[in-house]
Amino acid sequence: MTRSLLNAAQIVAGRHPLLVVLAGTPGLGRAMRSWGTSFVQRADFKRISAVSADDVIEGLVRPLAGREPPVAVRDDAAAAVADDCMGYPYFLQEWGSALERLDRPLIGMDEVELVRPRLAEARRQYYGDRWLELLEGGMVGAAEALVDAGLGTRELPLLEAEAVLEACFGSAGYGWDAVECALGTLQDLGFLWDESGESASFVAGIPSLARYVLGRAGSYTAARAAANFERRLERWREESRLLDRP
Repeated sequence: MTRSLLNAAQIVAGRHPLLVVLAGTPGLGRAMRSWGTSFVQRADFKRISAVSADDVIEGLVRPLAGREPPVAVRDDAAAAVADDCMGYPYFLQEWGSALERLDRPLIGMDEVELVRPRLAEARRQYYGDRWLELLEGGMVGAAEALVDAGLGTRELPLLEAEAVLEACFGSAGYGWDAVECALGTLQDLGFLWDESGESASFVAGIPSLARYVLGRAGSYTAARAAANFERRLERWREESRLLDRP
């Protein structure tokens, strides 16, 4: 669908210039570049990265201050929200929405603690959905191995990530294509982030999700995980064959 939309945009752009903006997981740019088409090569891809604590605070304070009537946020409350978000933009959206719904002129620690349990419950559901994506995509074992190696607390160099995955899949009799499939799929799912854009190292897309994944280890059958990975690997091989065709 995306490719059809971009082809159509290129056809009509000569007479009717237009701007097409797409957003997706960190693997979007890599996936589109694999098409080898000229319009993708001319596209401007913005890197997705963690949001700094200062930017989280600004993203919370400024919108609330722009309300009518304005809502003020105390420094300690803003810092608490930034600490909880851990650089992940979606969590900032959750906090901003929840605090705005309180409809209070001042947000302090009392307001933060009031909504924190609701946000924690929503986040557990969010983590569960992401974990299920990993399981159904055959990636939960690979994700666990990377987190066990330190992903979520530090940056993993590419060579180290490859070695971890090679050991994970090699013990099950898979070759190097399984490693490549896992690296690509985990990026597509947003679990791994190539934050620098240089394909030299990876960070966890959501550090707290990485810890959650490790906590779920053993809560699924090995047979199910293996079958899911086998299906994903076969799709990856087919996609690779199509890309290799002249």
